[in-house]
Amino acid sequence: MEGVGVDDHGLLRLVAGGGGGGGGRCPRLEVLDLSWCRQVGDDGLGPLLEALSTQRLRRLVLWGVSGVTELSLRYAERKGVEVVGRSYMK
Repeated sequence: MEGVGVDDHGLLRLVAGGGGGGGGRCPRLEVLDLSWCRQVGDDGLGPLLEALSTQRLRRLVLWGVSGVTELSLRYAERKGVEVVGRSYMK
């Protein structure tokens, strides 16, 4: 899905979609690679982590994503999600 126009609004749609106990449309998602999706920031990633981390998300790959701050990265790690690709973070 390398940089195919994924942004905060798209991530929020994933969170909002689907019914049931959180996780939106991706209740079985274990690895999310958002590398080079430069329109992704804390506004979309935070709610996504909130919804998915209680499910099965265990790894988040963020190479080339500069809109995510250390605040979101620490939040992900507190939720037990491994974060890969920090070199471009704010």
